[in-house]
Amino acid sequence: MKSPLYRLLYTSVRASICEAKCLDRILQKAQHNNRKYQITGILTYTQHRFFQYLEGGQQELEQLYQAIQQDERHQAVTLQDFAPIPKRLFPYWQMAHRDLSTQEIILSSRLHPHEEEIFQQILSTSLQSNEKGLSILRHFLVYD
Repeated sequence: MKSPLYRLLYTSVRASICEAKCLDRILQKAQHNNRKYQITGILTYTQHRFFQYLEGGQQELEQLYQAIQQDERHQAVTLQDFAPIPKRLFPYWQMAHRDLSTQEIILSSRLHPHEEEIFQQILSTSLQSNEKGLSILRHFLVYD
């Protein structure tokens, strides 16, 4: 039986050892593992912080979050939201990522027009929702 879908949002402080090459390794590993475990989402980051929005099975997300908490590239890992969701917001994004310091959005998976539309609505704040997860995502993507 397939586990119900959940979303997981966390923030962390980016360790000083995690520079550009380190970030590339994180993204490559995440893209591979996320595809394998059917996890989708987006990683946003600055020189000092990470924010990640993930979607997938409850058990898979719990295991991933435990691994992130133990990862030396993250400090002060803080769970922002973990809740069931009726469907994925970004079903095709094994790991999109955005460097908030440059405002560059990099979509490292198949780009589905519906997801691009949702993402642009989040960025423009025209996506109306009272969901805590979306409001946290919008805050980090638009206002950081």
